[in-house]
Amino acid sequence: DNQTLWQSILCVLLGVYVVLGWRRHTIHWHTRFGWLQKLNWISRLRRPPKWRPLTQAEMSVMDPGDFEAYVADHIFALMGYKVLDTPNVKDGGIDILLEDQYGAQSIVQCKRYSSTVGTPVVRDLYGTMIHSGAVSGYLVTSGRISSDARAWASNKPIELIDGAEVERLAGELPKHQRM
Repeated sequence: DNQTLWQSILCVLLGVYVVLGWRRHTIHWHTRFGWLQKLNWISRLRRPPKWRPLTQAEMSVMDPGDFEAYVADHIFALMGYKVLDTPNVKDGGIDILLEDQYGAQSIVQCKRYSSTVGTPVVRDLYGTMIHSGAVSGYLVTSGRISSDARAWASNKPIELIDGAEVERLAGELPKHQRM
């Protein structure tokens, strides 16, 4: 009958929507040395922010994909940026793509390190920023940033955020800007 036909069509359309929606989140594969390392789609489902503020020690042992999601959700989204998804495979060095209220795009590179990030990483970020046409770049790490890297970035539209600053921002932003 006609009602059963419409119910069947609706079920098929709903199924297609669910499958494509889940596929969008399961495409974020992390590969290293040519083999599958981890499927990290759970982090991408955490929008709006549901993280509690983490300590620098907790961030340094997170999965790199979870650290990216934490930074996107708990720092930049709460700062008012629109956080755009980027695929994790061959992303060209862009871990997070941001858009401000005027439509200007910035890029974020996240480094979940327990050690110090040096000048070569900042240079790579700057090259990626220029290549992508972004107006600014952010380097966010769970570790430290060398003084040479800070000096190199000082006259460029790059903001360097180390683990202590991430911890501070994560603790302060929710108090003032929780949506």
